[in-house]
Amino acid sequence: MNPKYNSAIKYGFILATITIVVKLAMYLANMNSTSVWISVLLFLFSLGFIYYVGLEERKAHGGYISWKDVLVALFICTMIGFISPVLFDQLFNTFIDPSKFEEEKKIGLEMIEKLRNHVGDEAADAQIEKLLAQKSFSFSGLVMLILGGIIISFIISSVIALFIKKENPNAIFEKYNKSL
Repeated sequence: MNPKYNSAIKYGFILATITIVVKLAMYLANMNSTSVWISVLLFLFSLGFIYYVGLEERKAHGGYISWKDVLVALFICTMIGFISPVLFDQLFNTFIDPSKFEEEKKIGLEMIEKLRNHVGDEAADAQIEKLLAQKSFSFSGLVMLILGGIIISFIISSVIALFIKKENPNAIFEKYNKSL
């Protein structure tokens, strides 16, 4: 890996660690991991953290950075920060506490039943069947989560990079001064 992305890798692992610690704290406090408001707060924190990483990257480049350079750094950070907790969840649900997965399935079933009037009986029954068929670990499920994480990471990184990029107005002059 290019050493210029070491800070992006470092910040990615910091984001992953914070996310995992929050999830563990929720587990230890007997808060279910489907708590929407905590998930939203964690996601907003992640967006703010990624924005901060972009600003740090721009500062490291002397105050100017292209969209491509900041995108690569943010994408690395976001991928590590979002995919590491997914892998941790899989390990946790498979080896540490398999009953957590069953509890989450039970909560999912309750949510589907609450929404039955809005989505209809046929759609609710299909979702219940799909949920009951899920296993705590499946390679295809893990691959889909990782692919989804890659796509979401790229989208988030692209949007935030638009706000971080700052082109050097003197770059065109420096280009011609070098040729003289």
